[in-house]
Amino acid sequence: MGNKTKPPKGGGTMPPQLVDIAIAQEERWAYERRVDRLTYRAMADLSRRPSIDGGLDRELSTATLVRRANAYRKSLMLEESETRDEHRARELESLDRQERALYGFLDPVDQAASNLVAIQLGMTLDELTRVRPAMLVMRDDKVRIAALSQLRGVSESRRRLLGLDAPTESSLTVTTVDSTDAALADLAAQLGKTPTPER
Repeated sequence: MGNKTKPPKGGGTMPPQLVDIAIAQEERWAYERRVDRLTYRAMADLSRRPSIDGGLDRELSTATLVRRANAYRKSLMLEESETRDEHRARELESLDRQERALYGFLDPVDQAASNLVAIQLGMTLDELTRVRPAMLVMRDDKVRIAALSQLRGVSESRRRLLGLDAPTESSLTVTTVDSTDAALADLAAQLGKTPTPER
């Protein structure tokens, strides 16, 4: 038989660290059995079987198994909410890198290819641009159009990630006046005059 979460007979107690580890194992085991669609009664029967047969080597009640499975599910939800911001930040960094790389393809002059031409002529790229601009290598328009299309996709991904494309709510408050006399009296009071009753 394996370790038990119950204290051993004879008055001894299990160290708190071992109890915590055993409970964590039970929580994960109970959650995974629920994912496998086992009922809590079937899980209770399976828990007393040896670990080699998929059990826990100790019997747990159905009420304990419910608490263990719920505790593990809650810890997963907390972990997911804590890491969501980290994942979002990483995705935004990746989108920023893609965007910077794509902007390079919008330049009508292929800087890398033009630099190679300048080196072959014993010049810098600036000198080549000034002295022999006809030697600059121009970028294919298809490449620039494809870069624009990909930039549009990056922008859409960023908007979805930040929730900027979600519909926004707006509200409008309309005040209506039930009585013409009351409206006139209020207006006259604001103007400092005595209202003249209608005839």
